[in-house]
Amino acid sequence: MQVEQYYSDDYAGLESGKYQFYYGYEIEDKETEEWCFQVKENGEEIYRIISSDIEKNLDSRQLTMPQDYLVAGIGLWLLVK
Repeated sequence: MQVEQYYSDDYAGLESGKYQFYYGYEIEDKETEEWCFQVKENGEEIYRIISSDIEKNLDSRQLTMPQDYLVAGIGLWLLVK
């Protein structure tokens, strides 16, 4: 199994086996235009959450960089998986 991580100042991602995790500007909510965290399994989206919903579930002081939202999103997804 290969694991790949990548990030910049406006996105972060992780790929591991059949899962792809992404947070950043490329995935926006159509209604709110907020950035989203997304999980794909074998290329198909299986989970999505907007930034403000991530912030409601965590201490927003811990969420400053895209990598923070990525890790938080993975944690929230694991709770509902």
